Amino acid sequence: MMGIAVKKGNTELLDRLKNELQALVASKEYDAILAKYNLALPSEEEIAKSLSE
Repeated sequence: MMGIAVKKGNTELLDRLKNELQALVASKEYDAILAKYNLALPSEEEIAKSLSE
C-alpha cells in the first residue's frame, strides 16, 4: 500500500490532491493506470491490515 503525505494544516494542498484524484478516478483513467501496471485497488481488509501493522 502507498499513500501521499501532506503537512498538517496544509488544507489547500490536501483539497487539491483530493479533487484531482477524484477526477482521475471518475474519468476511468485511474483504472487504465492500474491495469497498465497489473495493479488493483486494495480491499477493505487489506487496508485495515496495513493500518494495524
